[in-house]
Amino acid sequence: MDLSRVSKLKAPSNKRFYDGALTATITFLTEKDSYQSASFDDDNPPDKLKELVKLIKSFVK
Repeated sequence: MDLSRVSKLKAPSNKRFYDGALTATITFLTEKDSYQSASFDDDNPPDKLKELVKLIKSFVK
């Protein structure tokens, strides 16, 4: 994944705008920079982040 484009990923839903979902973002840290995704519904991330979100959530169950 090109981290410089992660902020441009489109959220597939907008339930977070009316309290229908929690707002989530993911920040990637490298030695030189940080890259933050655009906000998305916690239960419906952009396609390119779905597997990562699923993995992260598996750690807290």
